[in-house]
Amino acid sequence: MLSLATTASWKGKNGDGYIRRTEWHKLVAWGNLSTFAATLKKGAHVSVEGELRYREFVPKEQKKQKNGDHKIRIAEIHLSKIAKLDRAEKHDPNAPPPDLPTSGAEAPF
Repeated sequence: MLSLATTASWKGKNGDGYIRRTEWHKLVAWGNLSTFAATLKKGAHVSVEGELRYREFVPKEQKKQKNGDHKIRIAEIHLSKIAKLDRAEKHDPNAPPPDLPTSGAEAPF
């Protein structure tokens, strides 16, 4: 099991800045997917696909009580695909521009 954070931002009604909201999601992976997921480091950008599933349980403390029958519902994404996304490398503003061919088959335009 691993966690994934998604962040959304939007401009406030008064136009005085942006509002950000971060949501945390529980991901469940098995087999090769879990082996790959174990290699990911905190902050890695990933793309995931899976099935949203819910499970319910009664906490241990409530099982002991006669009147405690409140269930807790948890949403999980059961993964079918996961891929690590490459992040753009940070550009050094002091570095010289790369040499590009200006004509011939290797020219970019």
